[in-house]
Amino acid sequence: MPATSDDPYVIVTETYPTNYGCNRGRNWNRAEMICRTDVDISSEQYDSHDAAVKAARKARDRSDWFCEYEHPDEDDLPPYDSAEMENWDNDEEILIRVMKQSEIDKEREDDQKHLETAREKAIFEAALKSEMIKIQVKDSGGKVFYSHRYKDSQIPAEYEFDEEKDMPFVLPANASDIKTIMYKVNHKVNYEVIRGDKEALFESDLMKLLVACTSLEELYLQCTGFNCTIDTGFFEGVLAKAPHLSQTLKVFFYQYV
Repeated sequence: MPATSDDPYVIVTETYPTNYGCNRGRNWNRAEMICRTDVDISSEQYDSHDAAVKAARKARDRSDWFCEYEHPDEDDLPPYDSAEMENWDNDEEILIRVMKQSEIDKEREDDQKHLETAREKAIFEAALKSEMIKIQVKDSGGKVFYSHRYKDSQIPAEYEFDEEKDMPFVLPANASDIKTIMYKVNHKVNYEVIRGDKEALFESDLMKLLVACTSLEELYLQCTGFNCTIDTGFFEGVLAKAPHLSQTLKVFFYQYV
């Protein structure tokens, strides 16, 4: 029978992230918890608190999350939280509550207001940080700067080459004078180069460039594709063919994208 009350009781079931399991070490702020919590409000409504509690118990007893659950209170009243079972492998937990419709409506309204405030704050902080980055880059005296987040503030290297673009590699005529380089390695083609395979490395366009750049001070290296770490063989091979880098190179930056 449908509830007749103007403000009936409902069962609120929340699936929320833990700070253990795969989330070990995470300290969620309120906005993050709101965004990562799934809230289900029962379609069935109840006139009395007792009737809603009985329904909440049934929901708890049917849930796999509450196997062998023992409520600490003799009255066995909600809320029912699967976290009380202390299964530290869980990535999520379940919370079952009995609330009046007006209460959950107010709570969700407050959550939405909090998200709007948090969003505005995040936008402001991002804009402020962007402006600070621009100022810092401007004050750096033209030093090379690359950033995926702050692309408008980037200061490119003197020489850039991207193996993924349909352009043949041509050794720059002023190679011996170049002090800064951004070189993007195509992981699918030159995986062995990054991993330090001597044959692949010694025959690579990157090595030809490094050998010719006898004044190189800063090398920015990107590798597209899978997570590809640089083996010691890469550095050993580079120094074997371009020993001058041990004296000239001041900055080495590597990232995979």
